[in-house]
Amino acid sequence: MKNTITDMDRLTPYILKQQYASFQKERALSALADKVAGEYEQYISNLKRGDPDIIIRSAYEIYNKDYIVDFCNTNDIYMDLEDIQILLETDNVLDEIYQEWDSMTQLNGVAEIDTAIEDTAYRLKSAKAVKQAMEQKKSELPEIKPENAKPAIKPKKYNRR
Repeated sequence: MKNTITDMDRLTPYILKQQYASFQKERALSALADKVAGEYEQYISNLKRGDPDIIIRSAYEIYNKDYIVDFCNTNDIYMDLEDIQILLETDNVLDEIYQEWDSMTQLNGVAEIDTAIEDTAYRLKSAKAVKQAMEQKKSELPEIKPENAKPAIKPKKYNRR
């Protein structure tokens, strides 16, 4: 039996902070795996309601999306918690990851799922930052109201002689 008092003495604030950060990341990764699995189940159920020809044409996408789901469930993804949160906030993240992976495969011939996940998070994070910057710039611009606007300059009429 462990001596819990001795173990508690070894837990410094730094170690506790590390363990809490690790716990948060594991919880976020688990939520991401659940989200991706749920989106995959929805994707499959939507396909089943459609035409069988669509299912046959979608076989490549089905296989690779299944692989992404499996990867998220069985592998540790080395990403910051902030990047994982971006993925969790994104609607249809499975399709985003698949599209990123597919475009990488078309360019390079081979692509790793973990790289596609990281690149998807980076792309989404960049898009969010741009959107926030644009909203901030928009809020900083002075608001022009019709009553404050300068009157339009009308061209003078010249009489011909």
